[in-house]
Amino acid sequence: MDLATLVAPMSIEDFLTDTWGQRTAVFPGPFNRFVELLDWRKLSSLLSEHRHVHPRFRLSREGSVIPREAYMRQASQTGPSEIIEPVQLYRQLQDGAMLVLDSVDDMVPNVRELALSLESVFRETVVVNAYAGWSEIEGFDLHWDDHDVIVLQVFGQKAWGFYGSSRDWPMRKDVEPNTEPPCGPEDTLLVNAGDVLYVPRGQWHRVHATKTPSLHLTIGVTRRTGYDFLSWLAEDLLDSPVLRQDIPRHADKEERSRYFAGVRDEVLRRLTADSLERFLYVSDATATSRAHINLDLVRPDPYHVTAESLLEWLAPRAVPRTVEGRTTLGALGRVWTFAEPASVILRVLMSRPTLTLQQLCSAVGSLAKEDQIRAFVLELHVAGLLSVGTPAP
Repeated sequence: MDLATLVAPMSIEDFLTDTWGQRTAVFPGPFNRFVELLDWRKLSSLLSEHRHVHPRFRLSREGSVIPREAYMRQASQTGPSEIIEPVQLYRQLQDGAMLVLDSVDDMVPNVRELALSLESVFRETVVVNAYAGWSEIEGFDLHWDDHDVIVLQVFGQKAWGFYGSSRDWPMRKDVEPNTEPPCGPEDTLLVNAGDVLYVPRGQWHRVHATKTPSLHLTIGVTRRTGYDFLSWLAEDLLDSPVLRQDIPRHADKEERSRYFAGVRDEVLRRLTADSLERFLYVSDATATSRAHINLDLVRPDPYHVTAESLLEWLAPRAVPRTVEGRTTLGALGRVWTFAEPASVILRVLMSRPTLTLQQLCSAVGSLAKEDQIRAFVLELHVAGLLSVGTPAP
């Protein structure tokens, strides 16, 4: 599943040009198309088989978070881990609480694969949360989000009331409060099972279920702003002696003016035509990947990687560049340099969500031997760029 599937029949290009960041939109689909991502059984397993720390797992009712003591207890006297009390949990859900589980993309392989796919398109941080409710009582009050939202309605139906945007490009950390919607509800959209809803950042909205139970996934996409760019530029200037100087607070006005002129000139010298492109490159190259642990590979052995081993690229925002026959790859805070045929192997790995070693060898063809490809795959795994799933015995 990918962005093209979510926004069909609209193309990705039209979505990014005409909808993304501009207006709400619903993309209808078959009622059962998201069941493979997360259904009631999978959600129950996540709650049963994992220890969850508040507020990653929480309950909310009518805009208020329910105290965790009402449905969780301490697992031990020495650690932060807590255990869900089933009877108390059921009672809260029966009384209208909404269940919230953050970052399910870290726990569910299909959801994680979707998040990686979206991150490779948006080139921004992507997080997926799950929301489940068994009544029409609202879990959250009227609010807005400081990130773009893509909602996948898995079960049930939700009514989304929209109240417009009272501030252009609002941020959580801002100079002006954004506490009141500009008007009453402008529009109400019904989102059914199988539908996709897109909500741009800053849109005031209120949500309640009309058919229960209801389960939906919310994909949050946090986009970089001009504030992030200038913050990066300030860090980039830490190597400048001019910027590291103390401000001459107790000097005369003329001396402080000379100091200001020096700072201004140094900033303008660094603020070149390619500064924004450098910022985007560095941001992508330092983005973290989702960890994937395979203890069979603690002691790397090329022959732990078989023809059936499943390979998954883990750094969706990695930035490859090819110059004069050599390829550099910026990812996870480092820059790697490769020569052919390594660059060909990288392009194949980055173009597909998953593939086997056998499929990779077929795609590379005669450019590299299987032993060379296997050894390179292990290098990428150790670097954290690739996961290697060993086949079941």
